[in-house]
Amino acid sequence: MDTLQSEISNNLAFIISILDLYEKELEEIKNYWVEKAITSKKEFKNYVNRIFEIMDGFVFMYYAAVDERTPSKIRERALKMRDNDFYKNDRVIRSYLEKIYPQLKGYVTTILRAEIDNPPTLEIAKERKNNFLMIGEIEANIITFSEY
Repeated sequence: MDTLQSEISNNLAFIISILDLYEKELEEIKNYWVEKAITSKKEFKNYVNRIFEIMDGFVFMYYAAVDERTPSKIRERALKMRDNDFYKNDRVIRSYLEKIYPQLKGYVTTILRAEIDNPPTLEIAKERKNNFLMIGEIEANIITFSEY
């Protein structure tokens, strides 16, 4: 985080360009934030894939928002973006997954992107909710913190 903060502080034009690009990319997916905008699993998967494509901008925006060392104008912008995108994307994803997999209600956050068509069992989802390590899409294991 210090490296990112250094980049934000020392190269304001860079972080502003990242936020501009991310904001533009968000414009492309805002239509999905309307209730019942996603009507098929294929469309949902396209939406989730698009979110993963713009994740780099999300990371910059999120850390700029939460780090108090971020210059105030950039931090205010990043906080506004965070409140207007992350929570909406999260709501859309959870809502759709609970609609197509009602048996996993309360556990849909344990479904990996690769499992959208074939989600884990309720038992596995419960285990994951208690002890799960995920590093990007490289590693995903049920493991306790002390074991890790």
